[in-house]
Amino acid sequence: MPAPMAVGTTSAVSAVSLLVAGIAHVQGGNIDWQAMLGLVPGALIGAAIGAKFSDRVPVNILRIGILVILLAAGVMIFV
Repeated sequence: MPAPMAVGTTSAVSAVSLLVAGIAHVQGGNIDWQAMLGLVPGALIGAAIGAKFSDRVPVNILRIGILVILLAAGVMIFV
């Protein structure tokens, strides 16, 4: 699978999962809207930059990057 397609597929699957989780958290009143408004612009800019440049990075580097991010997220759950 070409690198941009791998990243796009991963992002789309994550987006669906996050949408469902986000709805549940909105319903549960578990969102700090002020913090969210401060974080969303950076997330959108980072996503746009990543989408634009993902095809310029070798596939193995992207795979390692995704692995590192997922491992870091897993560790942060337990810290």
